Amino acid sequence: WRQAADQSHALSQCKLARCCMLGDGAAHDLADAARLFRLAAEQGNADAQFWLGFLCKCGKGTTRDMAEALRWYQAAAALRNVRALAQLGVCLEK
Repeated sequence: WRQAADQSHALSQCKLARCCMLGDGAAHDLADAARLFRLAAEQGNADAQFWLGFLCKCGKGTTRDMAEALRWYQAAAALRNVRALAQLGVCLEK
């Protein structure tokens, strides 16, 4: 995934970010995961938008920022990401 991610391939960035987040096939590095999710999210990858929202909500690998989390959840929800729709509902319910 690394070679394609380095060439700005959004799906590869998202997959590599998940590997970094989970420590599965790559070093467990939440900061790198957040960086890669952000790169893919900015290219419109809904899964990356969801995971970046999750990391922002939890403050894992990035600064905890609920406004930023909501922004990414909304972007992913607009692309019909079901997990983002659910999290958006949870966040807005509070």
